[in-house]
Amino acid sequence: MEPSILFMDHDQIQRQSNVSRIIVETHAIRSVSIESLQALIFIVFDYLNDGKNHRAWPLIGSLTRTITYLQLTSEPSSASQSSLLMRPVRLIQPSNDWTELEERRRLFWIIFMLDRFCSVTTGWDTSLTSDDVHRRLPADGGYFTREEPVITPFFGIWNKAVARIGRSLANVPAPYSEEDPTFEQLQGASPNSANGFIDASKLGAFAYCVEATESLSQVTTFFLQQRINAQDKEHAVSWLTRFKELDLRLVQWKLFLPHRWKDSNISEDRTVVNMDPNLTLAHITHNTSMILLHHPIAFPAKSWNDYVALPKECSAQTCELAAIETSNIVSKFLTYSPIPFVNVQFAFCAFVAAKALLFDNRGPPRPEFGRLVRDLWEMSKRWDQNMNDTNSRPVNQAGIYAQHLERLQDACSQDPQYQFDFYDHTCQSLEPQQYVSPLNVMTPLLRSGSFAQEQPTRGHVRRQSRLVKHPRSTMHNNK
Repeated sequence: MEPSILFMDHDQIQRQSNVSRIIVETHAIRSVSIESLQALIFIVFDYLNDGKNHRAWPLIGSLTRTITYLQLTSEPSSASQSSLLMRPVRLIQPSNDWTELEERRRLFWIIFMLDRFCSVTTGWDTSLTSDDVHRRLPADGGYFTREEPVITPFFGIWNKAVARIGRSLANVPAPYSEEDPTFEQLQGASPNSANGFIDASKLGAFAYCVEATESLSQVTTFFLQQRINAQDKEHAVSWLTRFKELDLRLVQWKLFLPHRWKDSNISEDRTVVNMDPNLTLAHITHNTSMILLHHPIAFPAKSWNDYVALPKECSAQTCELAAIETSNIVSKFLTYSPIPFVNVQFAFCAFVAAKALLFDNRGPPRPEFGRLVRDLWEMSKRWDQNMNDTNSRPVNQAGIYAQHLERLQDACSQDPQYQFDFYDHTCQSLEPQQYVSPLNVMTPLLRSGSFAQEQPTRGHVRRQSRLVKHPRSTMHNNK
C-alpha cells in the first residue's frame, strides 16, 4: 500500500494492517468455509515471511484440520469413502463444475505444502498422512485458466509404518495412480503394480512443486528422523539402504521430468528468461532434498562405525553441486523475475544451500555462499520494500536467515575447527543442539549386533560457548 494513495504515513498503515489482520484472522478461525481457508492462507504466508513462525504454526494446524472437516482431503468421488456406513457431515455443497473442483483441489495442495514445510523446518510430525490424503494432483495452470476440464493422476502418500527403516520402499504407493491408491490396497493390489500407462501430461509446475515438497518431507521423515544404532551392523546397513533408495528416487524424479519442465526457464526462446515461480521452487526444493539426504553421509556422526563404507566424498560433492545449482537458480530468478517477492520456502532452500557451502570449514567459502547471503538480503528487502528507514536491514525470515549465516561465517573464521548443527534451522543459537540427525539410539534387544556402552551426545557438531539470540522481529500459483 502506497502512503501517497492512502494519505497515511507508514506507521498508520502498519497499525491499520495489524488491526485488519486480527479481524480477518478472528472471523476466519470462527467459521468453516472455503473463504476462511483462503483468508488464513494469506495470513500464514504473511506470518512466515515476516519471521513470526510461532504465530503461523497454530494456524497451519488449524488449516489441516479444517480441510478435513470440509472433506477437501479426498476427491468428491473417492472410492475410499464409497463403502462407509457412516459418512462425514458435509459442510460445503458438492459441485459438478470442474473449475470449482480444481480450485478446491489447488487450495488443498497449498495447505498440504504448508504442512510439509512446517514439518521439515521444525522436525514435527506431519498432520496430513496417507490415511487422510486421497487427492489428484493439480492440473497445469493453462487448463485451469481456460477452464478446460482434464483428469490428473492421484498422488501416492507414504505410510509411516510401511516406510520405516528396515522395510523396502518397494511397498510404498507409486507416485502416480489412475485410482485412489488406498482403495487399491484395500482390494489387495500391490501399490506399485499399476497396469498400463499413467497419463501425467496434464500436470504443470504447481504439481511438480507439490511433488518436490513431498520428497523433501520424505527425506526428513523417513531418513533424518529415523533412529539408528551405528554400533549395530544390521541396522547400519538398513539405514544406508534407505539412503540409496531415497537417492535413487530423487535422481529418477529429476531424470524423468518432461522436457518442458526440466529447466526453470520455461521460455521457448532461449534468449528470453521466463522463470515460472512454482517450477523454480520445485527445482531448488529438489536440490534441498539432495543436500539434506547426502549431508549425513558426507559428514557422518563420530559414533559411526565402519561396518559399512560410506561414499563420503561422492556425497560431499553432491551437496556442493546441489548448493551451487541452487545459488545459480536463485540469482537468476531474482534478476529476471518481475515478481516482487518470494515465499518463505524459497528463502529456506537458499538458507540450506548456503549452510552446505559453509559447513566443510577448511578455508574460505565458495563465492556462491556470499551470493546466497546477498540474495537472502535481497529477498528480505523486497518483502519489506515499504520500510521507513532505508539504512536499516529489514528483519523478516529471509533477513533472519541471512543474519544467521553471517554469524556462522564469523564463528567459522574465528575457529577453523568450529562446526555447527547443520539440521538446526531455527537460527536461535550458534551453539550446537543436544542431538544429531540421524539419531543415535540403542536398537531393540531382539536385533542382532553389539551395543555400545556409551552413547556420544552428538557426532558431527562441536560445542561452542557463545550464544546468539534470535533477532527481534518487527511487528503464485498459476502453473
